[in-house]
Amino acid sequence: MKKSFLYIVVLLAGFSACKPLSEVNENPNDPTSAHPSQLLTYVSQHVFNGNRTSYDPSLSSRQLVYTQSNTASQSFTWQRGGFGDYHYIMQLQKMIEESQELQDGDNYIAVAKILRSYYFFELTRTFTDVPYSEAVRGESDGIFTPAYDSQKDVIEGILSELQEAASFLDENNTIGGDIVFDGNAGKWKQFANSLALKVLINLSKREGDVSFNISEEFKKIYESGEYFNELDAAANLRYVDALNSRYFLYQNNGIATDTWMEKTMVDFFKEREDERLFSIAAMTTNAELEGKEANDWDAYEGVDGSMAFGDIRNEVNTGDVSSIDPRYFSDPVNEPYMILGYSEMMFILAEAAQRGWIDNNLTESFYNKGTVGSLQFYGISDEKIEAYMQHPKVIFQPENGLEMIMDQKKAALIIQGGYELFYNYLRTGYPEITIGEGTGNNGKIPYRWMYPQSEVLNNASAIDALDYNDDVNHTPWIWK
Repeated sequence: MKKSFLYIVVLLAGFSACKPLSEVNENPNDPTSAHPSQLLTYVSQHVFNGNRTSYDPSLSSRQLVYTQSNTASQSFTWQRGGFGDYHYIMQLQKMIEESQELQDGDNYIAVAKILRSYYFFELTRTFTDVPYSEAVRGESDGIFTPAYDSQKDVIEGILSELQEAASFLDENNTIGGDIVFDGNAGKWKQFANSLALKVLINLSKREGDVSFNISEEFKKIYESGEYFNELDAAANLRYVDALNSRYFLYQNNGIATDTWMEKTMVDFFKEREDERLFSIAAMTTNAELEGKEANDWDAYEGVDGSMAFGDIRNEVNTGDVSSIDPRYFSDPVNEPYMILGYSEMMFILAEAAQRGWIDNNLTESFYNKGTVGSLQFYGISDEKIEAYMQHPKVIFQPENGLEMIMDQKKAALIIQGGYELFYNYLRTGYPEITIGEGTGNNGKIPYRWMYPQSEVLNNASAIDALDYNDDVNHTPWIWK
């Protein structure tokens, strides 16, 4: 993992996710100019901080369970999402404009394109079609109600921007204001290529689309070797015990009193004697009262997140369900939050090898590297890792390869990586998401979020022009 420090510096005014794009495009609270280094610091504090999605994705992916209220992320009853990311995309556009006058501006332009690509990839996976080609062009071109680009066009643009960014980066020039990679342009190039590989693996259901040449493009980037291929490589920030720089769930009451381990996650760890469980979960109340040891597998249990909400609370109240480990709310530093890291990268390569996009004989090797990398992240000793990798349920089985890769990715990305696991489920069916009496939306897993109400009110013509209904159950192009 890359372990940079997080320093929250308030450079620009706050922004509401509920604002329409017409206001984003002409936000009067933002300064008309700022040095690219300042803009980079500001945007990085949003991109690489877990506050952007909090731990909602871990509820949807059946890693954790929440009992304070019947949250939409757990019951799949969500409706509308927000367009707050466009505020930061606008800052990146300013970063590009300000960089054009600088001698070392190409590196800033490249970094802005990488971060733009990340935002747009998250936006299109959230909503499907989104403003892209006309986005944040209010000040420059007077476009305050931008048209929506097709998801296919958005993703083509993302891949093009990432390729351009990788070519722009000059490793002889450092990047000021960089709180992620300490100004190292080579690390940013690795991130650009890693993100491109992540985008391409997400296109697995579109493999036959000749306009993308998905497997060929994936192989080309892979063969360059310029991606996150070392254990400490990651796009993250490291928290410090200082005001506004602490772990994003520190002293979070919801985590402290109402967040529990999900049954499928606990069962996965216990069936494999996986000691990551001891770092992620607390012993059940009854196990503590019985005087069980912290390394006793019987001291840990989960609750089925798909049950009716009342049944979940009743089971938790028995004292036989493990809460999340206290470190998540009591440790101001805890662990870095990664939007993309080494283990996930290895699992992406393992899936690509399983699909034959790269040498199929390397599938097991990449699966092992991803698994070992996650175990090392949690401080498991080499001796215990060696024993774990020989467990019958851990030894790679090609006939169940995709499922095993996704299950280990689920174990590696607890409160990490945003909604990646949920999107993996939409395109592969793995890792499994249980459906039960507590699953809303008529017992169906939604495929997307509806557009913000502000867009319905202020940019209705763009939404009316879409070739699909704005419904959570519409299947986006990328998952068809």
